[in-house]
Amino acid sequence: MKKAGKAIFILYLKIFDGDDVLKILKKTVNTRNKMLHVKIKKDILTGGQCGFYIRKYVELYRTAILSELKLWNSDMENELMIAIERYNSEFPHLRIKQKA
Repeated sequence: MKKAGKAIFILYLKIFDGDDVLKILKKTVNTRNKMLHVKIKKDILTGGQCGFYIRKYVELYRTAILSELKLWNSDMENELMIAIERYNSEFPHLRIKQKA
């Protein structure tokens, strides 16, 4: 795995720390299917959860792109982690958390 790939994976773990990623991915796929194929699925994200996790996906993609362009740096990572912590604390009711 390339160095940038490892760094992005580590950042992914930080962005989604404490979230039940498998459940989020399943609900994301089901929500996408409902939106694009008008199939009714019961296990989907709520409107608020869609917005919450879209922001996390966007941050992950932004990081990947900036890393590939060699523009990502530790200051940006620190700012992102502060923003994600604040975001998680402001919207705890939207998180799909891992079971302890």
